[in-house]
Amino acid sequence: HNEKGNFTWDDSGSNVTLALEDGKTQEYKVGENMLFHLDREGNRITGDLADNYILTKNKTDARLENKKWVLTELMGQEITFEDENSQAFLMFDSTSGRVSGHDSCNRVMGSYEILEGNRLTFGRGMASTMMACPDMEIADGFNEVMNKADNYTVADGVLSLNKARMAPLARFKLVTE
Repeated sequence: HNEKGNFTWDDSGSNVTLALEDGKTQEYKVGENMLFHLDREGNRITGDLADNYILTKNKTDARLENKKWVLTELMGQEITFEDENSQAFLMFDSTSGRVSGHDSCNRVMGSYEILEGNRLTFGRGMASTMMACPDMEIADGFNEVMNKADNYTVADGVLSLNKARMAPLARFKLVTE
């Protein structure tokens, strides 16, 4: 859920007011790497649902994000593609927190979140186009990796998507644009 608008600081320098495009305003208290959604009277929200009103800053990783990663290995098997149009790849957009790519058959897109310790989660309900392809083996494996992976490593131009401490589920190579 994204909201756009302009913000202004209050005189204390600890609250911001977001003026939304629809004319409404929302006030937030600024914390360390987080914003606290304030109620209409300008107070912190308390009670059982209070945690739902804290916005935390997304972690980013310049080694991972805003680059194109082409699949080279899937479940231990080396993968090569005849032509660039059939390549399976991923791109992580740090600005939107969205991941997009291709599973060798269909385009895929969804959200992701980077957590402490190189942990990574993909949003539920990754979307994809619905083309039927003669060979779905790579696409099926690729999508299985997206459902299972919970951490990543980046070293020497190679991205590995992993589950726990097991062997990598998939490896990708960095494509220089």
